[in-house]
Amino acid sequence: MDLLKDNVFSKITEEEQRYIETYILDILGDDKLFKRNLCLCHNDLSINHILIDEDKRISGIIDFGDACIIEDYRDFMYLLEESDEEIGQEFGLAILEKYQYDDVRLALAYAQVNDDYYPIETIVCGIENDDDKLLEKGINLLREKICIVKKENGSKINLEGKC
Repeated sequence: MDLLKDNVFSKITEEEQRYIETYILDILGDDKLFKRNLCLCHNDLSINHILIDEDKRISGIIDFGDACIIEDYRDFMYLLEESDEEIGQEFGLAILEKYQYDDVRLALAYAQVNDDYYPIETIVCGIENDDDKLLEKGINLLREKICIVKKENGSKINLEGKC
């Protein structure tokens, strides 16, 4: 949090600062997301790392360079994304079903956390790599995320201002 306060807070509005502070505190305070079975996971399992044969069956998994011991549900976060990079949540849910995963709700919640955190991750990466373009991209992503939260009106944060 200090990294963000020292390097970014002077560049963003109070509303954006409140969003970051509240979001990080909410995530860190959510015991359900961080008290789970630890196991060896791929840690970057996405459609780019799943080999599919000509009969459209999964024939292999590649690129274990990010493998580590983490909570089991974190291995599915990219497969559950609705993004241009992935096939879509339906595919991820089918994988969870084949895997016989016991807590789909938790996997979906963590996938949402990953999606929500992406602007902050981009900002931090910009700071750590002294990359002003990446930092600006992260700030813009943060502003877009705040607009989405406002539209969904599901935030615990008092968000004022316009998108």
